[in-house]
Amino acid sequence: LLLFIHPLLAAAIVLAFHFFWYRSKSAFVTIYMGKVLKVINSTGFMFITSAIILSYLGMGGDYLAMAVGLIFFYLLKLGLLKRLWDRMDVRKSNKLSLNDRVFKMILIKYGMHYDTEPAEIKRMEDAFVDLATSRKGGKK
Repeated sequence: LLLFIHPLLAAAIVLAFHFFWYRSKSAFVTIYMGKVLKVINSTGFMFITSAIILSYLGMGGDYLAMAVGLIFFYLLKLGLLKRLWDRMDVRKSNKLSLNDRVFKMILIKYGMHYDTEPAEIKRMEDAFVDLATSRKGGKK
């Protein structure tokens, strides 16, 4: 974004996207997306891409864009934005963290795909069956 729009607008878009992504990442968890994100999130890819773009911005004299890029590189690489979103999350008390909830969702999703039943899925299924049969029995 720093190459195409004003650096402060790019910073605002990155903050908004990161917040949206952090809150909604469980919706994007798939086998194929995981492979793509693994490559994009690798340290080597990020360092090489950042070095090329920040060097280009610096050599072109766009120091504000370069500074914004460096700041956001460190904010994202060190996980400081994630910590900020965690602190803002008031629902976090007494519940699993977002990453743990995503991991749990993945386990349940793959368990259903491979036709294995974790205990929680079995309990939920039994509760639905009991509820459905009790409503049918109550109407007769």
